[in-house]
Amino acid sequence: MRSLLKKLQFSQLLLLASILPMLLVFVVTSLFVAQLTKENSDANYSYDAIIIARLLDNIAHNHAVERGLTAGFLGSQGRQNKNAISEQRKKSDAAIQALNQLSQQDLRGFDIRYITEALAPLNVALENKENTRALVDTLSPNNKAFEHYSTINAAALDVIKTISVHIKDGEILHHLDDFVNMLWVKEHAGQIRGKLNGVFARGNTNVAEYFKIVEFLHSEERHLHDFYRFSDPIEKELANKYYG
Repeated sequence: MRSLLKKLQFSQLLLLASILPMLLVFVVTSLFVAQLTKENSDANYSYDAIIIARLLDNIAHNHAVERGLTAGFLGSQGRQNKNAISEQRKKSDAAIQALNQLSQQDLRGFDIRYITEALAPLNVALENKENTRALVDTLSPNNKAFEHYSTINAAALDVIKTISVHIKDGEILHHLDDFVNMLWVKEHAGQIRGKLNGVFARGNTNVAEYFKIVEFLHSEERHLHDFYRFSDPIEKELANKYYG
């Protein structure tokens, strides 16, 4: 089983989870900004979508890092990552606080009341986070931390799709869809990284866990396929630098 896990190319997955999505955030954001010269309400919605999407991406990113560190901590029975988890939790909480500080003055098109409503599923997913952390700290076998962090991240990415229905400009919406696909690639890569952190910390795995990793790989490949299918040449060129 260990030989099978080595074939998953752990270092390449770490690279995928960190460098590529961040570069694509920059490219896609630049493409968005190029469309904001249109002085109309749709440009205002697009401007707001960029702000909100990046805040949500920051939440998903930091909770993915926390998920990976937590998996290593639990897998090592508390011998690894204790201090790193403490620091990462602060970053995860700061990412949520940044989103919560968003006000009507920051927005050009959206009503803040609509954004608050759209964020409801994410807030529900966040409700038991402190309880999950407490269970992790005591090494409880019933902590379900991996599932909880994955639920938080899925809720964050789903909000981006929710707010995109207000964007009527086809080109901007197209870039936003590409962006979301890459965020899902990033999330699935983070799930693989988290599972492997736990495996390597424990020094063993099982068939069920191996096939879960394979499932995440397939999900990652599906979103990557969608990205390549619908993205424009600039985005494809950037992705090809890392995927070949």
